Amino acid sequence: KVVTITDASRFRNIITNVYYPATVAGTDAPIVDDGTKFPVIAFGHGFVMSSLAYQWLAQALASAGYVVGFPATEEGIPNHATFGKDELFVARALKNYGDSSSSFLYQKTNGYNAVGGHSMGGGASFLAMNGVSDVTTFFNFSGAETFALYGVVATEAAKTCTRPALVFTGSKDCVAPPVGNSQTMYQNLASEYKFFANIKDGSH
Repeated sequence: KVVTITDASRFRNIITNVYYPATVAGTDAPIVDDGTKFPVIAFGHGFVMSSLAYQWLAQALASAGYVVGFPATEEGIPNHATFGKDELFVARALKNYGDSSSSFLYQKTNGYNAVGGHSMGGGASFLAMNGVSDVTTFFNFSGAETFALYGVVATEAAKTCTRPALVFTGSKDCVAPPVGNSQTMYQNLASEYKFFANIKDGSH
């Protein structure tokens, strides 16, 4: 399902591809309506990648009982800080859709939400979670350092990220090697609960 989520404070429309547990496969299929309520995730794509490049992840998470929104913004040459704000806004908005009688997610969200991302989207997730306390958790795959041009970088933003975090990387990632990217972000995290998974021989 494609929805447009409006952040009025930034005069910004965030086109978002949303995947969810459905009764049948297909676009705009009916959501499962058996009383179950679902956690929500906003997941940011990688550098100059499409938000549609993560079908494997979308299908796996929706099948496991998650509502997942992929912001389709900053798919060209990106502003990392703006993308981080998009990730955060979508995570909050999808959770709040559970309280909106006009939303297809009305009474379908359980109050838990997360921000996630890959590569650039992973780095942007640290920008998104900088000083944030109302998002349940965040996770990322091969997070890449963000551009200083747009303000605080991800490795520094990590120092004010306090929510539980799960950081994945690959030992043979030659695009965003762990040192200086995801591993450094993890080490700088202020989270009381944080987990680092370095996949042996894993790539980007």
